Amino acid sequence: MTLKPRVYIAYTNKDGIGLKYALELKKWLEAEGYPDIFFFDHSKRDHLGGKVWDVLTSEIKNHEIMVVICTPVIAASAARREYNTAINFDRKVIPLKYDDAKVPDTIAVDLRDDFNDTNYSSKFETFAKVSLPKSYQDYLVEQNEKQAILAALFKPVPAKSAGVYYQPSMLPLPKVSQLPLSQTRLSRFVFEAKDTFERNCLARMILRPEYNQRRTTGFSTLRIDRIIDRIWFVDGVFDGQVFATPSGASYGDPIAEAETELVLNRVIQSTTKRGLNDYVNEVDGNPTEKQIQGALDELRERGFEPSIILTNIYQSFNFWQFSKFVPLKDQRRGLTSPEGHFQNVPVLHSRLLPNGLTLIADSQKLGSIVVKSDFEMSVVDPHVVDRRLILEHLPEIAEMNLDEKVLVHCAVTVEPSVDDLALKFVATGGTPLSVGAPKQ
Repeated sequence: MTLKPRVYIAYTNKDGIGLKYALELKKWLEAEGYPDIFFFDHSKRDHLGGKVWDVLTSEIKNHEIMVVICTPVIAASAARREYNTAINFDRKVIPLKYDDAKVPDTIAVDLRDDFNDTNYSSKFETFAKVSLPKSYQDYLVEQNEKQAILAALFKPVPAKSAGVYYQPSMLPLPKVSQLPLSQTRLSRFVFEAKDTFERNCLARMILRPEYNQRRTTGFSTLRIDRIIDRIWFVDGVFDGQVFATPSGASYGDPIAEAETELVLNRVIQSTTKRGLNDYVNEVDGNPTEKQIQGALDELRERGFEPSIILTNIYQSFNFWQFSKFVPLKDQRRGLTSPEGHFQNVPVLHSRLLPNGLTLIADSQKLGSIVVKSDFEMSVVDPHVVDRRLILEHLPEIAEMNLDEKVLVHCAVTVEPSVDDLALKFVATGGTPLSVGAPKQ
């Protein structure tokens, strides 16, 4: 039985064509029996008023897949908030490209099949019957893999495992141990991981990065070691199937998030030790533009120059309503490129901050994050490392099966330090001064 996801269709009709194709796609998905298709009727926008984004955010969270109809003005429309929200909630975002329209950089991955005025019917039929179910299956595999990675990263490492994690294959593997690893697939995998880490390393915008390999004490190593199927990294057709390389992004992202969590916790520890009264402004409800402006002014009066406003996902939507908020004209590529500026200060968001907490800081004076070894990643055959040690800690892997595996390693070694509390927290009453990855 083919699994079918709950689908959210995002589109814009500012160019007069998006609505037509969104409706056509919805028709094909309904014909194929998709269980839940969300399609927002833009005529209801005025009736919902300020609650429209609460409704859309709720629907995005409740649908596994977002399909974006990429007509010419999609990147300049309000739809960008929809697909950015989907990305933030780790939903699968699939662009369908109309004619020569540009797919926004944020979502220019995975399927981006072209359709036009004459072929859309056949394209949408194939998409509904074949491509979308396949993308959903891939998404489920990616989610399972990511959950295993997060579990390995954020939970204590059992002594017996020596930091090596193994996920038994769900596929009957052919014998691929004699085939060479594909340098093309390896390069793409490593590039995706490094690129994702660099675009999402918020920690290095909160504290200034410094590189010091001479220091030897006080560092934290954030790492992932996993043994996964070798078949993903060799070229060939097996039993009529071509296996795609897993996304390296699911390795770079959790390392970047763990680094950010480490930095935020260190900042909060320093704030708590020095007393909260001077560093936390408590407000009722969501902070207003005036209250954010007041926190910026307080920092400047102390001789600091705010360089970052970091807030939670929900509060970031409110910044779009501020009269002095200037959104970027070009869609952001990652967290290190903000969605906009408030009073010339970049505004970014992180799911690590609880709803109701906003951090404003002068990163140049707040402190530093000393990088002993920057993000590195490798994919190697088990025979390159100590096979005996792997087999000792993972006895369920038979010697012959180990030949069908590769060892994926990625790590970063850093030490954050807070030199001066060049910061202000703006907190809704009752919001705890704490951070952490939400439970999956």
